[in-house]
Amino acid sequence: MNKLKFINAAIIWLTFAAIIFFAASCSNNQKPEDPKDIAEEHNEGKFDNSKLEKDAQFLVNAAETNLEEISL
Repeated sequence: MNKLKFINAAIIWLTFAAIIFFAASCSNNQKPEDPKDIAEEHNEGKFDNSKLEKDAQFLVNAAETNLEEISL
């Protein structure tokens, strides 16, 4: 009889802990940063030559297009 009470209490506590962890994981509403914005910020201060800057922008746009195609 004592084992049965212990098992019931353990099941209740584990269920309660699982509900708390589930609720905590669902409340995270952080939006991931856009990789294109990160790349543009990273490349912003590196180029003095406008041709190199245009090339870097082309690569950023190509990578973004590739990521969009993969997600589709």
